[in-house]
Amino acid sequence: MLTAKNSDLSQTQTVAVLASGVIGGLAYTFSDTFWFSAVEAEVYASSSLFTAIVFWAILKWEDSADQKYANRWLILIAYMMGLSIGVHLLNLLTIPALVFVYYFKKYEVNKKGIIFSFLTAVAILGFIMYGIIPGAVNLASKFELMFVNGFGMPFNSGLFVYLFLLAGGLAFGIYYTHKKAKVLLNTIILGVTVILIGYSSFTIIVIRSIAETPMNENQPDNVFALLSYLNREQYGDRPLMFGNQFNSQYEYDREGNVISEKNYTYIKEGDKYKKIEKTNPSYSYDPKYVTFFPRMYSKSKDHISAYLSWTGTTKSDFLNAKTDNEGNILRDNSGEIVYNYNSPKRMPSLGENLKFFFKYQVGHMYFRYFMWNFAGRQNDSQSYGGTLKGNWISGIPFIDSITAGPQNNLPDKVKNEKSRNKYYFLPLLLGLLGLMFSLTRNEKIFTVIGLLFFFTGIAIVMYLNQTPFQPRERDYAYAGSFYAFAIWIGLGVLALYETLRTKTAAKNAVIIAFAVTIPVPTVLAVQNWDDHDRSGRYTARDFAKNYLNSCEKNAILFTYGDNDTFPLWYVQETEEFRTDVKVVNLSLLGTDWYINQMRRQAYDSKPIPFKMDRKAYRQGTRDAIYMLEDQSKFIEEKYNANSEKFIGMYNHLYDNLITVLESSKYPETQKKEFEKLKSKTQKLSIVQLISIIKKISEPVVIAQLELDKDFTDKLVRSSGDFLEKVASSYLPLDVAMDFVASDKKTTKLRPDTPDEMDYIPSKSLCIKVDKKNVLASGKFTDEEIKKFEPYVRWKLSKRYLMKNDMAVLEILARNNWERPVYFATSVGSDNYMGLTKYFRLEGFAYRLIPYKNTTAEVGAINTDVLYENVMTKFSWGRMNQDDVLIENYNRRVMSVMDIKETFSLLAKSLMLEDKKEKAEEVLDRCVELMPDKKVPFDYNMISIIEGYYKLEKFDKANAILETTCKNYGQSLKYYRGFSKTEIVSVLRERGIAETVINQLSKIAEAYDQNELAERMRIYLM
Repeated sequence: MLTAKNSDLSQTQTVAVLASGVIGGLAYTFSDTFWFSAVEAEVYASSSLFTAIVFWAILKWEDSADQKYANRWLILIAYMMGLSIGVHLLNLLTIPALVFVYYFKKYEVNKKGIIFSFLTAVAILGFIMYGIIPGAVNLASKFELMFVNGFGMPFNSGLFVYLFLLAGGLAFGIYYTHKKAKVLLNTIILGVTVILIGYSSFTIIVIRSIAETPMNENQPDNVFALLSYLNREQYGDRPLMFGNQFNSQYEYDREGNVISEKNYTYIKEGDKYKKIEKTNPSYSYDPKYVTFFPRMYSKSKDHISAYLSWTGTTKSDFLNAKTDNEGNILRDNSGEIVYNYNSPKRMPSLGENLKFFFKYQVGHMYFRYFMWNFAGRQNDSQSYGGTLKGNWISGIPFIDSITAGPQNNLPDKVKNEKSRNKYYFLPLLLGLLGLMFSLTRNEKIFTVIGLLFFFTGIAIVMYLNQTPFQPRERDYAYAGSFYAFAIWIGLGVLALYETLRTKTAAKNAVIIAFAVTIPVPTVLAVQNWDDHDRSGRYTARDFAKNYLNSCEKNAILFTYGDNDTFPLWYVQETEEFRTDVKVVNLSLLGTDWYINQMRRQAYDSKPIPFKMDRKAYRQGTRDAIYMLEDQSKFIEEKYNANSEKFIGMYNHLYDNLITVLESSKYPETQKKEFEKLKSKTQKLSIVQLISIIKKISEPVVIAQLELDKDFTDKLVRSSGDFLEKVASSYLPLDVAMDFVASDKKTTKLRPDTPDEMDYIPSKSLCIKVDKKNVLASGKFTDEEIKKFEPYVRWKLSKRYLMKNDMAVLEILARNNWERPVYFATSVGSDNYMGLTKYFRLEGFAYRLIPYKNTTAEVGAINTDVLYENVMTKFSWGRMNQDDVLIENYNRRVMSVMDIKETFSLLAKSLMLEDKKEKAEEVLDRCVELMPDKKVPFDYNMISIIEGYYKLEKFDKANAILETTCKNYGQSLKYYRGFSKTEIVSVLRERGIAETVINQLSKIAEAYDQNELAERMRIYLM
């Protein structure tokens, strides 16, 4: 680009090239996405390293392509590709750029050659992604199945034969092509060989899995499990270039059943592999409803709403409204039309799919991230669209007002947000300059960088086909694309140098070009430093310890997502902290491999109590358990579990039976039986009692024994009422789980059919309380002990249970209160199994207790336990220190964990016990840990403010109230600068601000702070 062909660089040009590399390298180093990836315990920093090595190696090959042994660089690249597969697949997307470097060096460029090179690149990429990665393991699985099930040989014999044949075949191919001087074919076979050698790093996954380590996700300990692991089956599937849309209809057979293709895998059973059905069948869609390039494909109602919003359409465009028998349109309770999702009016058009693609998938989920790195970033709040969160900015107000709303009267919390980064377009402009320079000076270089930029950017967007409402920002997926643009930033330095060289001496041109462009990485470093510096912050570790310290010794702790589980795994595995606690992740508990792991000892934590046989919950078995009130079953068990409620009715019914029989001939004809019955020496079961009553109510028996018919009829009615009440009462959970685990036909719905289903025979369940075990496993006050109930009784509100729900119930049924059971406060309420009335808050976890909480809160509170945990045991990761960054993600975690609410509830409970000094200490600690400068005061402070007022600490309450109102008041002033069209995007936030200020003003008035209340209302004007 700087010299004529085959000419060497001058000393000045060499310095210019080095300066170019420094500027481009530093720009990428300090870019938002790469910096985040570099300090995150993730794969993307390593992935960037492999990308850099591969790109460097292909340039080394290009420089020496005509020399002997130059192809060694291609072999190195192939080996790096193989190794990178074990890190992340992103590096494979450099292949198109590599192919074109090879083509430009070895062949004369023409249109036909470009097309062929592009197709070759796609073929190589496809071969590795779909041939080598899953294909090699898939072929190994076929050998293994053939040798074990077919030839009756031991496990893994087929695998070893396959590996021997594969290695032998490759070795022969290398030897043969070398002897025959077939250079290209030899290079290809060598390349495949080293890719496989690099890819073999995956064997550590299998070895580790076989060792049964405490953390062993997916448990890929054989070729079949490894194949599922590599195919990422747990993440589901999505259409790419052809497939269904959100209102596509399934294809049905003649019987009205959805046509689907079952998927299978194999598990070890005895000395063979047993074929079992997977839980993810492939459904067929009616061909009329399948389209090209489907982007709006998810059937989630939330996703559908987002599709409509991004494309500017409505449900009525695609769906028919539901109607009653008279043709009237049905509406829900809020007056909204109810639409029939199974009756499409029309399919989204290609234009509408493209609109969603460009506006959301490209614009919001790629271009926004691109601008974060090279223009600036509004803040680090999760964005789903809208004005206030996660947009790109530049620092130039009139431009930023287009993407991020008016830039006048910005609230302090917005202006002072550390993640508000402004680069003034400097990296973008320098990169565009480099792009134009490469395009005009050397189209081949432009093409290579452009392919890298495209395939690691827009091509990924097309491949991922992301749905709306992603759980986190996904910019890290496009780090390779930003790497390519950083190369253009570097080339921008050369562009300036070349321009200046015509105006001044070459040495001066280098100095000026470097001096002019060094502000680009400098502004990136300065702006990004404060919101990427994680030094001194230990919140993830300490919060994990707090979860564990919320639990008594040998507890079982149910968690849910990655963020409240992975840190706990870390502190147990690495720091050996509270290894007595069994951490059970509910989102993984729906898999057989994870249940198996929970049934093993891990560290100092014993296996979970679990009676169910492994065959009962393996993949494809009991994935869903239906809820059915089958009142004909377990009458006696229900009576015994609820005997204190029914004993009076039973005795009354029994006495009436004796009375009826006494006035009949029964004592004469059946003297011994009557005496035995009357003396109650052999207690009748409920079934026996009801059977006798039914028997004597028969007309023949009434006549034979001369029974009082009216009395007998009345007795029959009473017994029917009694039986109905017992049948609808609470079923012992252990009995219910024995029923669920049984394979008897009597425990199935639709037995002897392909659609045989498992069910639980009652929604009303109970667990017997073992008082001795409860007291041995935790601290309870005398007042709490008095509240202990003989049974914990509750009702399940779900229509069906998933396997993880079933597993939770199985654990509770078999635990017998020997180990304390906790649910993390971050677990969604749907996973509490309806047991919230039996919860006690002990920090960041609710404990299952044997008495009902009668307050309006989710959990009861033992102030001694909670105070000790929150004020003494817990550590807080230096979250309130001035040198520590508390960014939006940390604040989000604190909100999910309900930290402020926990402090507030503790203070409230202490006040009820007249422990005012302790209550004030708790509130002070909460404000100390989360001051406004770290976690801006918002509506979560209302309970804290009220707490101070109740303690008559008016100065403290007023100070927090004023700060909170000021925060919201500044926001309201900012919103007033929005135009009529813009204000729609912040209506919710404006409503919250007005509501909070009003509420706080009323609270101030309630405690005679009238002047303050009036002053705060000014913010509403």
